[in-house]
Order: sequence, then structure tokens, then C-alpha cells
Amino acid sequence: MDLKKPVTDPKVLEAIHIMRANNTPETRSQMVHAVMQGRFLAPVHIEPEPQTDENGCAVLTPDATVGFHMLPTKDGQRFLLAFTDWDELKKWKPAGKQQVLTIGFDEYSRVILRPDSVAAGFVINPFGVNVSFNKNFLASVQAQKGLSATSAVTQQTTIPSGTSVKLGQPQKRPDAMLQAVSAFLAERDSVRAAYLGLIEMENQTHYLIAVDLEGDCSGIFEGIAAVAKPYLGGVALDMVTLENSLGKEAAKQINPFYQKNE
Repeated sequence: MDLKKPVTDPKVLEAIHIMRANNTPETRSQMVHAVMQGRFLAPVHIEPEPQTDENGCAVLTPDATVGFHMLPTKDGQRFLLAFTDWDELKKWKPAGKQQVLTIGFDEYSRVILRPDSVAAGFVINPFGVNVSFNKNFLASVQAQKGLSATSAVTQQTTIPSGTSVKLGQPQKRPDAMLQAVSAFLAERDSVRAAYLGLIEMENQTHYLIAVDLEGDCSGIFEGIAAVAKPYLGGVALDMVTLENSLGKEAAKQINPFYQKNE
């Protein structure tokens, strides 16, 4: 980042203040849009410490590691920090040298949604406006972005009559994919549970996700496909509801990887 350039994001703060003064679906949407377009100061620890070039930009070595500072909550969750300006950052750490990166919504999402991440989300100006975005919300937004970026529409899988299908479970669970899908499903009130199987038909092996839901599956399969895509590794993904005979069989044989919290 440019160490000489001041960092401020007045549009984000303006949108937050407008939303706080008049909390409506429209002002919330405008606030989220502003945050998605914004850039924030993220306190980090970089090892080895980077040097600065003649332009004042930090230069990281190829073997550098970056760790993000987090703020714990009373219930034990930990949130990455996002500051709109240096004054807000100094409310967290008023003195001493502080390493920072300037990153945006998507970068926060990628860090938080990693399989090995312990972060529950990120919080903007925790000692000021104190607006947080949790992991489930970030997963939902990324799923919708993935959906809008593709023209393909994923529909419920239909197995042709007479096709021989063998249902089992993957020897190695795709845990990263299941975590991403679970985070997406947690934002969908209509979904009660989901099951992961492995089906073999016509000499091909596919993942199968069977979804127990109430009502229409519109948007559910598209969202699952969007968040699962980066983790498929070339394996096809089929999806069914429990109204499908294959879905019913999956629910009988397999423990759910996702269940709705009642």
C-alpha cells in the first residue's frame, strides 16, 4: 500500500449514518453497496517486515506471511478489523508502529471464508459506528455474485428412466466446499437440512447434494452451485430435493452435513 497517502472513505460512513437515521430495506441496501465498493485499513502482522520502495509502497518478499489482527466479542467470536481512516484505527491502537493493508469487501470475504479461518466476520470502526458483517452474510453475498456472473441456470437433476445409479459417500469429504455451502444455506430459512452423496451412473462419478426444504427451490440450487464451484475440482455436481427418490434415499443413508438451527 502507499504509506504516504491518507486513507478515508466518507461514502461508507455517510451511508452508515443515513441507514442509522432511517433504517429501511433501501438504506440498508445502499449501505451494503457502499461497503462493497469501499476500501479499508486492515491491521496486519507481516513477517518478515516489508521494506518500502522510493514511492513509499511496501514491498513483500515471496515468503512473507500475513496475519490479520482480530477483535474478540463477549461471546467468544473474533472479527477482523476494518477502519475507514487512520483516526479510527488509532482508537484501537493509539501509539506505536502499525502494519496495515488497504483491502475491500471481497478480500475480507476471501480471508474469512477460507476453510482454516477462525474469523466470524469483519467489523467496521468498532470504536465508532461499529457495523459488523458475519460469515454467513459474506457467503450469501459471494454466492449471489457468483450467480450473477454466470448465465447458466442450475436445475434439479433428472435421472433418465432405466439408468443404473449407485449411491454412496465420498471417501474424502470436500470439507471446504461443505463449509461454503453450509454458510450459504444458513441464510435460507426454507432449508431444513442438506446431505452430500456420491453417485455413479454411466461410468461417471458426480457429487450429489440432496436438500430438505420447504416450498420452492428457486434460487437455492443456483446459489449452491455458485459457492461450490471453486471446490469441485472437475467433479460434476447434481442437486435434488427430498421429493426426488434419489434425494429420499440419500437422506436415509447419509448424515446431513447441514442442519438448520431451530
